[in-house]
Amino acid sequence: MQTEEFIAFLSQNGYGPKRNGNNYVLKINNNTITIDIKENKYAVEGITPDHMRITDLTKEENFCVVMLLIKLFKKGYAAKTISLEKQWQLGHESSGYLDVMLTDPDSNSIYMIEVKRADYLSSYVNIGNEKKLKQAFSYAIQEKTTKIVSFYSYDFREKKDYFYNVFTDQLLQDSKNTDDFFERWNKVFDRSDYIVNNPIFNIKRSVKTYENLYNIENEDTKVLYGQFLTILRLHSISDKPNAFMKMINLLLAKISDEISYNKVFRVEDKHGNVHEYNGVKFQYIVETDTPKTFIKRINELYKYGMREYLHKTVIDYSDEEIEAVNGGPVKKELSEIIDDLRSKNSNNFSFIEVYDDSTFVQNFEVLRDIVELLQNYRFKYDTKHPFLGDFFEALLNTSLKQEAGQFFTPYPITEFMVNALPYKQFIDNKLQSHEVDFIPKVIDYACGAGHFLISSMSRLQNLIHNIPDEYDDLTPSQKVRVNRYISEPYSWVNNNNVVGIDKDYRLAKTTKISTFLNGAENAEIITGDGINKFDCTEYSGTVLYSQKKKNEKFDFLIANPPFSIDGFMRNFAKNGIDNKSNDFSLLKSYNTSDSAIEKYFVERAEQLVVKDGYIAIILPQSVLSNCKYEDLRRFILSNFRIYGLLLTSDITFSGTTTSPVVLFMQKIKIENPDYDIMLMCSPKYLTPTASKLKEKEVGFLGYEFSSNRMKSGISIKTESVLKSILPYIQKFILGEDTFIDEALSDYVFVKNINDILLNKGNNYVGDIYPKYTNVSGVPLKEYCELNIRTESDFEVLPKKYVEISDLFVGKLGKGHKQQKTNRFCKAGDILLSGLCPSKDHVVISDGEYMVSPAIHVLSEFDSEKTRDFVYDRLRDDSVLKQMNSLLDGFKITYAKISDGNLMNNVKI
Repeated sequence: MQTEEFIAFLSQNGYGPKRNGNNYVLKINNNTITIDIKENKYAVEGITPDHMRITDLTKEENFCVVMLLIKLFKKGYAAKTISLEKQWQLGHESSGYLDVMLTDPDSNSIYMIEVKRADYLSSYVNIGNEKKLKQAFSYAIQEKTTKIVSFYSYDFREKKDYFYNVFTDQLLQDSKNTDDFFERWNKVFDRSDYIVNNPIFNIKRSVKTYENLYNIENEDTKVLYGQFLTILRLHSISDKPNAFMKMINLLLAKISDEISYNKVFRVEDKHGNVHEYNGVKFQYIVETDTPKTFIKRINELYKYGMREYLHKTVIDYSDEEIEAVNGGPVKKELSEIIDDLRSKNSNNFSFIEVYDDSTFVQNFEVLRDIVELLQNYRFKYDTKHPFLGDFFEALLNTSLKQEAGQFFTPYPITEFMVNALPYKQFIDNKLQSHEVDFIPKVIDYACGAGHFLISSMSRLQNLIHNIPDEYDDLTPSQKVRVNRYISEPYSWVNNNNVVGIDKDYRLAKTTKISTFLNGAENAEIITGDGINKFDCTEYSGTVLYSQKKKNEKFDFLIANPPFSIDGFMRNFAKNGIDNKSNDFSLLKSYNTSDSAIEKYFVERAEQLVVKDGYIAIILPQSVLSNCKYEDLRRFILSNFRIYGLLLTSDITFSGTTTSPVVLFMQKIKIENPDYDIMLMCSPKYLTPTASKLKEKEVGFLGYEFSSNRMKSGISIKTESVLKSILPYIQKFILGEDTFIDEALSDYVFVKNINDILLNKGNNYVGDIYPKYTNVSGVPLKEYCELNIRTESDFEVLPKKYVEISDLFVGKLGKGHKQQKTNRFCKAGDILLSGLCPSKDHVVISDGEYMVSPAIHVLSEFDSEKTRDFVYDRLRDDSVLKQMNSLLDGFKITYAKISDGNLMNNVKI
């Protein structure tokens, strides 16, 4: 913009500059601004800038300065209260200049304003522009009466003022220096026009209304997450799991507030004066709110959210409810007692333990800082909003501790499981049958943080968007539904077709918040036990409630239920479930030491899914071959058709070394299993003792967890073997021809179920060994005996002890560990590691030893020649592969080959 263009703009927009030679003069409320078009400068009567460059109109940002001065003069500010280009010290040897400063002559309150071009303002106020922001803040540090630091621009195209304000009162009180100020600032700008909205020098923060909440963008979520952690650090809060749950409560209160838009509400200040506001309740009202009024109001929002969205009653009473019971205003002394109980005894927002007035104030300060961080933004959207899910995941990964049996499923595994299931085929079949209700019903009965439900809803919405491109013969009713579901994403979600359950009320709340943030507020999230009776109180009023022993309503079940929970049987007894109640056929007897809770989750899956419905479920690998799960294997093989097994290692989950298996199954009654199954195996599962396994495993999974104790979370890789496998399992489940690409042939196999189901007997269904391949040869039992040495075989018992780390030629007997054992060997016996057998851990004993129970002792060969032949074969890669395909255990690197498998199924 040139000076002449600026004059034209002023004339066209009613500012009426008068020409006087080369000058144009603006008169505004007895203040004079003179613009010299020849010199391209302006001057303000009564103001002498500390540096004259601010009057230079060849610098475009100075046109914005003039617009700001016009705005100030129109409001009634006098020239004598305004300073231009005031100089400030920056360190010992340099200085800086502030564009505009207002000083209240009565109170000496200062308002600082930096002015920028409209096209530069957004980059200037970017949080990453730390150096420039700190320079402005350093001026405020030098003037403790500063009330606001603002960044301003005027957009001549839009004819609009833009403000980015930082209210400094509390910050200056708490901050030691500029760096401390910057860290304590919540990185959220107030964008109100405080010059228009307030009387002269009586500037207050405007009460927020629903209309001026900001939509969250990607950078905002990063700021919110970072500042949440900063607030915890500044207040010395180390209990992140507790802080996360309080944040969940705050988000529930925030969303509850947004749903009802603006409200008229009253706030009593510390002097007893009552102020009435019309806006959102989820905010801290500076200079009016007291700690009690603030916490009571947030508690009321939380109570409403718990009742409406989680069907839980929070014991709390509003002032109006108390007055109604009392028949009028409550006596002041009694009112104060009630307020103390409501605000100080409530644990809903206790970031720190509150036990007296001092800790109450400390906790209030934490709560206030976090609310001020959140209050500017909208958190509830009618559709899935970008970035909110990432913000929530960052909080979850950093904060929420996983308890016994809880292993949150990483997104790459979640996405793989959800995308493998035939959701599209289900919708296609419904549409082709001209059905109007074509949305499948999906449940996760151990929903944790809600990953499976969120991923399922996202996939279904994407499939709906593609329907118009794939179908030209929809019925009129179907078209209406499809168009509505496209124009109103997730409007198809209801309390029948998306259901989550979790016994942990914290996780149920977490999932509910997650559904809100992903645009699907109508999903049914139940706080309850996923394996309770169907007629239990927890299920009352939900789709799960039934008087029957089964409730077959869901087309898809996808879950990661808890593993190995000690004492869960006591919970069964509490719920009236035992071996006579007929709730679970797998419950044969009441055994308080039983920890295999996963068995009952599998049976509950069969009870929930419709005939021909699909299940994707994560279980510990030990269910495939451990004898205690024989009844579960029998149940699975009788009631499901297994399509695929995904087998990975001990780094799949954070917080546990359990090696999992993901089963992809369809509910079909089967008498004699005889079908092909797709096996998808990770590198570490296939060869647990190979080199560079972590790197290979991460490449397979597509993610890794941080190993730094000071950090947490997960790093997602762009590509992975798992992503490449996905199309194959999709086709296999649909019954399509599946030809495995050579690049994946090391990880994906198709075998008949009978080829990997070993050790079958008259009363034993068998064990599943996915890596096993039957080869020709003679079973090892034909050559020797196994583990038969006893104390009676020795005149003098051996005193030296051998463990697996000693199984090297020349090292036997060199160990110093002394331990009792009932396993022994003699010279000439073959010693073999039972844990992940390898070539280095096969040794011919050079003497008599006590032997670790983890070592197999092969003896009683008919000759040394036979022994040497067996020794050589046991060290052969092909035989080692056989042994490692028959390992049992919950952790792949500690899996062991049993006596029976070694002797009966290893062939040489």
